Amino acid sequence: MYQSCTIDSRSSRLAQTVIELNQYYTPESTSLALASMLDISNVRSCIELSAGEGALVGPLKASIKNIKFTTVDIDQSNSTKLANLYPNDVHICGDALDKNIGLKNDSFDLAICNPPFSYVDNSDKYSYLLTGKFGTLLSKNKRLRMEVLFILRNLQLLKPGGTLAVIVPDFILNSRHC
Repeated sequence: MYQSCTIDSRSSRLAQTVIELNQYYTPESTSLALASMLDISNVRSCIELSAGEGALVGPLKASIKNIKFTTVDIDQSNSTKLANLYPNDVHICGDALDKNIGLKNDSFDLAICNPPFSYVDNSDKYSYLLTGKFGTLLSKNKRLRMEVLFILRNLQLLKPGGTLAVIVPDFILNSRHC
């Protein structure tokens, strides 16, 4: 489960924080490949949940002059780095799956994400995501894949006709029980 914390300058604390927050950053080659596959001709707003250090933001910022980004990351150090790199965008430090984090549904043209690859215990905290068809499929599971929860959250945040680009393990797309 996510826990908010502040990173100090010691490398041992940094390593511990990376493990606690399940942080595995997106390689530049993956970011560039993802950005090159997207039709960005009409994109004006983008959300990145689990933004990390902004590896997915950079290539899109370079390609789209007037794009407005909103990033969310649970790590204060990452949010601060992003705010310094992109001061005209919105950067939120908090749990991206918290329904009260201040994000409005149906607000973004594009959602990009490299979510944590892990399980989480199913709880009432996620019930707002497990509605409709997805609720029927997933709500009875004792554990849920974080990747699936991030996909569901991104879908809520996208405008109708918006695009979702998410990096997930292969088994997420091929499994019946995520």
